[in-house]
Amino acid sequence: MINPLILLPIPIVLALIPAVLGIRPSVRTEMTLTSIEIAILLIFVVLSFITNINKLSVLPFTAQGTFATTPTGMLAALSGGLIFAITYFMGFEVSTQISEEVRDPRKSVPTSTLWATVFMGILYILVTYAILLNIGYTQNAINNFVSMAEGMGPNPVYTLIGHYLGTAGLILFAISVMLSVFGCYLATLNATARMLYGMARDGLLPAWLAETHPRYKSPHKALYLSTAVAVLTIVLAYVAAYVGGYVKPPLELTYNAMEDAYAIDSLYYVLSLILVAAGA
Repeated sequence: MINPLILLPIPIVLALIPAVLGIRPSVRTEMTLTSIEIAILLIFVVLSFITNINKLSVLPFTAQGTFATTPTGMLAALSGGLIFAITYFMGFEVSTQISEEVRDPRKSVPTSTLWATVFMGILYILVTYAILLNIGYTQNAINNFVSMAEGMGPNPVYTLIGHYLGTAGLILFAISVMLSVFGCYLATLNATARMLYGMARDGLLPAWLAETHPRYKSPHKALYLSTAVAVLTIVLAYVAAYVGGYVKPPLELTYNAMEDAYAIDSLYYVLSLILVAAGA
C-alpha cells in the first residue's frame, strides 16, 4: 500500500507548472484530463444500460423513489439530495474569474458556463442512474451501497467499474480519478490566484499580489500564495483528523482528513454565497 502522504505534494507541485505558464496551457490541460474521465464514465454508463436494459425504470425520478410515505418525509429526502447536488456542482462559477483572458468575455463566459453546467448535470444523472441499475432500486440496496461508500473498504463504484471493464479498466479508472482531482485543483488554483490578483489590483490586498510574470503574464505571486494556502489547509486537515483520534497511518488518517477538509470547504462555500447574495 502506498502512503498517501507521499502522493499529496505531487499534484500541488505539478499544477503550478501549467498555472504559471498561463491560462491557455491550464485550460488545455484541464480539457484533456476531463475528457479522459468523461470517456471512461460514459463507457460505464453504456455498458450498464446494455446489460440491465430490462431493469430500466422511472422510479428514481418519482416521489416514490424517496421511499418516504409522507409529504414531509419526501421533502426531507429531496432537500438532502439537493444539498449533495449543490455541493457537488460548486465551483462552476469560477469561470468568470478568467474573463479578462478570453475573447469576447460577455458572450463566451456565460455561454460556456451554462453549457458546461448542463452537460455535467446530464452526466451526473446518467452515472447515478447507471449505479442504481446495477445495485437495484430497493431502499436496502441503496442503504448498503451508501454504507460501503462511506466505509474504509473498497469503494463500490470501483467494484462496478471492475465488473464491466476488468482489471485494466479498473486501473484506468483509478488513474482518471487522480487526473480528475489534479484538474479540479488546477482550476481552483487558477481561480483563487486571479481572485487575489483582482483584489490586490483594486487595492484591497498587498500590491505585490497584482504583479504578473514578466514572460507568461500569469499572476505568479498570487499562484504561489494560493499554493501555500493549499498546503496549509492540508496540514490543518491532517492535524484535525489526528486530534480527532484517527492516528492509524496512513489510509484512515488521510480518509478522515479529507472528510474534515471537505466539510470545511462546503461550509465556507455556503457562507460565501450568503455574503455574495447579501452584497448583491
